[in-house]
Amino acid sequence: MKYFSSKTSEAAVANCSGAMEEDTIFVNGRNPKSQMSRRNYKNVRKLLFVVGVATFIFSLNCCRMLTSASLHPQMKNEKLLPPLTPEFIDESFYFRFPVDVTNKVQGAKGLVETTQKNPDISNFKLIFQRDVEKNICAVNLLDVPNGRIECRLIDAYGKVKIIWLLPSMLSAFTLNLLGMPAHGRYDEMQLEVTIFDTENKLVGKYTSDARKRKSFMALYWGWGLEAMTDRNKRVIFTECMEDIKRQIENDYQRLSAALK
Repeated sequence: MKYFSSKTSEAAVANCSGAMEEDTIFVNGRNPKSQMSRRNYKNVRKLLFVVGVATFIFSLNCCRMLTSASLHPQMKNEKLLPPLTPEFIDESFYFRFPVDVTNKVQGAKGLVETTQKNPDISNFKLIFQRDVEKNICAVNLLDVPNGRIECRLIDAYGKVKIIWLLPSMLSAFTLNLLGMPAHGRYDEMQLEVTIFDTENKLVGKYTSDARKRKSFMALYWGWGLEAMTDRNKRVIFTECMEDIKRQIENDYQRLSAALK
């Protein structure tokens, strides 16, 4: 009978353990460690995507919002005209700004459509009336108007900028965490203001330059989705009126003489 020495048995055990290690390193020709790293990588990508989408949705409600200050024009002419009755020609705005706006609201029975008056036209009218009463004319409640002043739209244009959506999606919205815009909008507008005396005679006609404005929706510095659109429209309307107010002030001597 043969007996194995202790060294021989140790070598056999070592060879056996080595064989076991080799069997565990490759299963069906694949390394379990590499498979685990791939799974971890995919999980991290999924996590980043979920976090990015959540941040994108969160940013929609966490951007700057509009205040009523944007409805109060600031620029005031140094020389004010006699009192005039402001008349806003709503019909001239209808081809660019629909009278009614339809919104879809989630209800108990699904999406419900609600229709309301377009707030844009009301905002424009309010800005124009305040401009006339505070910044163009010297209004006194006891004074009789020396004529009327009309505002009408020449043209307007608006476009959504989706160029920021592609890099946002490719980066799983993580770039938006660094302040990159997620959405953008471009708007343009041109106005015309005419002045008539008490005999309905045209005494002045003024056209603004085409004013442009861009706004962005971003997490830290941009605007909310709805506020971005409203801001553009209010700002460019106010800028158009500022352009017209400068023209009226430059023509003050002739206008004031024609309105008396």
